[in-house]
Amino acid sequence: MQSRYWFLFFTALFLFVSAQGSANQWKSWEWLNPRPQGHWLEGIASSDSAVVAVGERGVILVSENGEDWDIVHSESGLFLKDVIWAGDRFIAVGGYSLDVGEAAFSPGVILTSPDGRRWTAVFYVNATIFRKAIFNGEQILVVGFKGKTATSPDGVNWVEHTLVDYPNSDIVDVAWNGSTYVGVGAPHYYWGGRAIYLSEDGVDWTEASLDGIPEMGLFGVVWGHDQFLAFGGAWPGIRFVLSSPDGQTWTRESTNLPGYIYEAIAIPDGYLGVSDGGRVAKSTNGTSWSMETVFPSSKWLLDVAEFQGLYLVVGEDGAIAVSADGGDEWTVTTSWEIDAENPIIDISSGGGVFVALSSGGEVFRSLDGFAWQEVADFPVTTYSVQWFEDAFWVIGNNSLVAHSVDGDAWNTRHNEDGTDFADIAGNGEIIVAVGRRNGGSALVATSADGFAWDQIEIDGADGLRIASLTWSGTRFVGVGSQGTVFRSSDGFDWSFEFLDSIPSLRRVVSNGSVLVAVGFSVILVSEDDGVTWQATFVDGTLLDVVWTGDLFVIVGGGVWSSHSGDYWTREPVGFLGFPECVTGNEDEITMAGVSGMVMRAQRVTPLIEVQESDYR
Repeated sequence: MQSRYWFLFFTALFLFVSAQGSANQWKSWEWLNPRPQGHWLEGIASSDSAVVAVGERGVILVSENGEDWDIVHSESGLFLKDVIWAGDRFIAVGGYSLDVGEAAFSPGVILTSPDGRRWTAVFYVNATIFRKAIFNGEQILVVGFKGKTATSPDGVNWVEHTLVDYPNSDIVDVAWNGSTYVGVGAPHYYWGGRAIYLSEDGVDWTEASLDGIPEMGLFGVVWGHDQFLAFGGAWPGIRFVLSSPDGQTWTRESTNLPGYIYEAIAIPDGYLGVSDGGRVAKSTNGTSWSMETVFPSSKWLLDVAEFQGLYLVVGEDGAIAVSADGGDEWTVTTSWEIDAENPIIDISSGGGVFVALSSGGEVFRSLDGFAWQEVADFPVTTYSVQWFEDAFWVIGNNSLVAHSVDGDAWNTRHNEDGTDFADIAGNGEIIVAVGRRNGGSALVATSADGFAWDQIEIDGADGLRIASLTWSGTRFVGVGSQGTVFRSSDGFDWSFEFLDSIPSLRRVVSNGSVLVAVGFSVILVSEDDGVTWQATFVDGTLLDVVWTGDLFVIVGGGVWSSHSGDYWTREPVGFLGFPECVTGNEDEITMAGVSGMVMRAQRVTPLIEVQESDYR
């Protein structure tokens, strides 16, 4: 049909929040999967009494035994790359971004703690990300991107330094042999080559000769057993070790490593390192290495440390493993009830059951949010799981429609090539699935029982896709690509419009009188069954929306909550998680996302009844 543009009332770029700071709707955040948490861990270090691990989004974990972990600091949002024990305090370093390309805009940060539980930011440097720290018994040295280093005698007072070739020098790791620092990195902003830097004081640096060493990246360096070892390689599959007695002259020792070594420590009988593929590397001489797979699925391991006779490794998705026998046998302490290779793209709840759906067709079921079981694996890409008519429905490619009354036993009610279903809804009389015909236009399919389906291509909707569908109480309303809204009172006759200046929309829900739809950075609200819409553009990523029975809740780069869609409160996700989907009720919300992440939060009970206008 002829496209029409509806007038949209654009509100401010930022959402209304309570001026009193009491507008938060959610509390008691907890990780349900994995446990203790799921952010990448990039550094680990120990004192005599505690071991500390740090990682992305500011996460800091502490343990007194290497097995039981507490999340003690995760509010800063800083990406922490390393942690050390400096004799009387822990030093954690990092910056704002994991993306090296953003280092020019990211301040490096140094945090300190006397016990691993109480942390203070003591130093910032512009335009860098600090990557590694080292303590030589008298001085703490921190190194990073864009030629920035910093030194301190006590962890409190810091002096910033720059390499000679600033800002075109990066140091990604550093080691000390008692008289010389050796830093490995690159001379041209990380990916431009490889370099080894030498310094006696951490202030003045020279570059070692690497004649005869090919142009390959360097990942890490360690001193032990009277030699430096530097680890490097190139994609795909080129891996090597360099050795040096003094940091000046280097020899390429090995070219057939079974995996990339990212970090290593010296142990009494050799070296212990971490690699890709969830593997731990061991060597007696630094030249020949063996590797053991510690994690059942592929996890990058990024650091290793010793604590009270134990060896611990940390890495991707919160991976932690511990060895009590010198690194031969390992126990994984991170618990993954869901360890999907594909992200969790939708989650639903009903009848006392949670169902999480991965994009690869894996279906997981839980009764409490903690214990999960994989109950189905459909051989197509899946998009949505919904609860209605006292049953769960899964939708996917090849017009997949699967049904389960308990989330455990599933039956495929429809599966046919040529059509991709993206979402499904019902009104008690008819079931409607929406999506797109392959290579064609937006498509609707209707069914009385979920087995037999009649497909309807919408005239004029060439190249469009309906991504989400809901029943408003009087009509079906769908949203999709290019800011389109689709409407039908009976599921058979459809109209659609393009909304002016609106990006593609991901999800729409209804509470029976108000519709809320979300796109990448826009919230749309309609009080007349999707005929007119009010748009609010926000500073954040919006991925999913749900009606809990009391609140509309949107998740993505935060949590937005509203009783009626007119006024919204925004707050960070607990532990700075980044969920892709959400389900909930009046008491709690449960969110899920990449790497099997599942989190939960409880509703804040207001001390007094607050009118929604107070959130203005």
